[in-house]
Amino acid sequence: MCKQAEIDTLEAFIERLPRASYLRPWLEDVLPQVRADIRNDFPVAPTIAETRRQADAILTAANQQATDIVAKAETEADRVIKQARGRFAALALQARTAIYDAERALERI
Repeated sequence: MCKQAEIDTLEAFIERLPRASYLRPWLEDVLPQVRADIRNDFPVAPTIAETRRQADAILTAANQQATDIVAKAETEADRVIKQARGRFAALALQARTAIYDAERALERI
């Protein structure tokens, strides 16, 4: 089969697929690149296996980034909570001291 016959066969196959199929939109999208690859004797790209590998790599990287973001957020949340607890303790001490001082002042009256 010659290059043009392969291209024609692929185009005919795509045309026979229903518009609502899973493959037709993808094949129509990659068809220009496939045509060029065939005409230039390049391996057809992207292959489904390579596309899957790339998608898996992107997903793995995204999951790692999400894990890193969550870890950083948890660390920051812990820091903010610790700081808030420290402020609360200081304010509670000030309040107890003020109440104590007020009670002592009332006792002197």
